[in-house]
Amino acid sequence: MRLISCVMSCTVALAVSGCYHYVPATIETVPDGSRIRALLTPEAQQRLREIHEVDAEGFEGTVVARSGDQMSFLVSSGPMVAAFGAQQVFYQQVDLRRGEILRADIRRLDKLKTASLLAAGAAAVTAVIIASTSGGD
Repeated sequence: MRLISCVMSCTVALAVSGCYHYVPATIETVPDGSRIRALLTPEAQQRLREIHEVDAEGFEGTVVARSGDQMSFLVSSGPMVAAFGAQQVFYQQVDLRRGEILRADIRRLDKLKTASLLAAGAAAVTAVIIASTSGGD
């Protein structure tokens, strides 16, 4: 039974982490709440380094709100931190003008890859069940 739960856990972990891909999008069409990856202008990169201590050409974040030319994003502010036995990720809000974003890619679910991973996981669990029930006599 432990082997089955291990196989299931591995399958779920693979399915959740590997089933997304990024596709190019115009920043105007990205809906609030969407997870995006953005490439920024050098000026925006410098401002983020100074104000938010974010050091990258771009970032991955979630669109929180927009108002006129301004957009707000939630971005991870550092690595996961263990606190009181639980892992926490801290986020900060970053405000950018649309002109500071050179390229935006939106995160999309890859349905074919997801279905393939789930089918492979189901096959693995089935094989483990068959092997464990038929091999003990």
